[in-house]
Amino acid sequence: MDRDAVDRDAATAASRFAPPGDLERIAAARPDLHPVLAANPATPSPLLKHVAQSADPRVQEALRRQSQKAEAAPHPWAAASRTDAPLTPGPSAAPSAAPPSPPLTTLTPRPPRRRRLARSLAVVLAVLLALGGVGGAGWYWWQRDWSSTTVSTTGVVMLSDSWVAGAHTLWREAVDRDAEVVVLGSYLLALSGQDSTSDTVTAHGYRVTPTALEDIWTSELPRPGEDSPVDPLDTPTPLTLWGQSTAVYGSVLIDLETGSTSSAPWNDDQAAGIAGTTAITCTESDRCTAWGEDRERLWSLSLPDMGTDAYSDGASADYTSSVYLPVFRHGDDEFVIIAGAVINMATGDPLPLTGPRSDYAYTLAAQDGWALVSSRAGRSAQTVTTYTVEGSKLDEITVPREKSLHTVGSWTALRTLDQITSDLRDPGPSASGVLVRTDSSYCVYEVVVEGENSFPVPHRSTDTTSCPATGILLSQRTAIALVPNSYNPTNAFTSIMDLRTGAEVEFPGTDPQDGTTYTASSPELVIAASPGDGTLTAYAPGT
Repeated sequence: MDRDAVDRDAATAASRFAPPGDLERIAAARPDLHPVLAANPATPSPLLKHVAQSADPRVQEALRRQSQKAEAAPHPWAAASRTDAPLTPGPSAAPSAAPPSPPLTTLTPRPPRRRRLARSLAVVLAVLLALGGVGGAGWYWWQRDWSSTTVSTTGVVMLSDSWVAGAHTLWREAVDRDAEVVVLGSYLLALSGQDSTSDTVTAHGYRVTPTALEDIWTSELPRPGEDSPVDPLDTPTPLTLWGQSTAVYGSVLIDLETGSTSSAPWNDDQAAGIAGTTAITCTESDRCTAWGEDRERLWSLSLPDMGTDAYSDGASADYTSSVYLPVFRHGDDEFVIIAGAVINMATGDPLPLTGPRSDYAYTLAAQDGWALVSSRAGRSAQTVTTYTVEGSKLDEITVPREKSLHTVGSWTALRTLDQITSDLRDPGPSASGVLVRTDSSYCVYEVVVEGENSFPVPHRSTDTTSCPATGILLSQRTAIALVPNSYNPTNAFTSIMDLRTGAEVEFPGTDPQDGTTYTASSPELVIAASPGDGTLTAYAPGT
């Protein structure tokens, strides 16, 4: 078997976004990857039971570790089914496998919780998937030369291409060496005490500017309750920015200017996804509600039946849990995709998108409409149903399943339906601008710019939670920011690489190999947090 095929199988087996049919194929053909499948929360329960029959001690160890974790989120590609349940908490999902967590200090045991989606890669892929590009298992593509932008993603920072000229230090400050640092736009929180038995988490609030880190408040944040999908032990702490200066922490709202807290208008067992100026919460019975910045309810609906049999109930609750959701504008109308359903942001009305009966489905946005991709478990093909912007059916085609979508790589541009269906029929390097390959450790090892350059990526670690696992193109697509795996914030990256030369941008005085994390505060301001000593360094582009 060639190296690329091995790499793709290994990456697919570890991917939380792998189609179940691909996981079934790998389980049958690659017993050596059974330990990876056992640790993947996307592995369907029947397949997990099959893998559990293995005598491989690595499989048994992976299963043992999973049994100690909280309940896992449903598969992030799942579409939600219709329900007429009232706006009350639904029943908890059945326990399933959860990904291994990074090592933590000694903790007081707590009752199991539902796990939210793993932050960085899951959030990045969920957002990029909705934007409508293509990728294959273990390799990710970024399409160039897209036309007019019709999408915005509040909270996600698109780095300026000025970084290809290098980075220079603006300032260096220190916070509590044991604190977790969370960057939310022009604010920064240093959190401590998440692993204690206290009812609160200590937060130090700062304002980030190009000239200084301003200490503006200290506050004790109420710890989320046991029913909350937000777990203070999660790393990073799941905080999102709503509006200009409000942080959302489960059902707690934090004024980032003063540190004061208030209760969110939704229930304690919910967490919100932020779509522009709107917060959206969903229950495990797939009842979703939109909230305005004035905290008033805008609309509430039960998600429509998307034709999906498996992984339906509760998918929306995790899809909207502490993430940023892209908003798609077509003319005067704005839409958001929630677990496959396309919702009008102003009215809460879903578009009538219904594909053939399937086990798995997801929806892609295009400049001129929508594409619903659906498939049956174990089958070699999948169906793509296209619709107009208004939701009228256009066409239905069958494409090879082994070339199904995994991710795309632009935050702001959409392609046409013809481009999407063409790439689904026959995706390959000719259909993409940049190709990123991953190795058997699930880390990016090569970047290929079609017809121009191919260059290796220096591995920071073989630890799949810290090595680069995907990437995002900078605004003018002259460079790529490599994005770390599961346990990192949305705007974090491991390195920036010039797509013309393959050179890595250096950030003076810090080294990503020692665990330093880099997070974009704005397109031209990056904050580096050094582990162990609490040092924060601010950088701007240029030398």
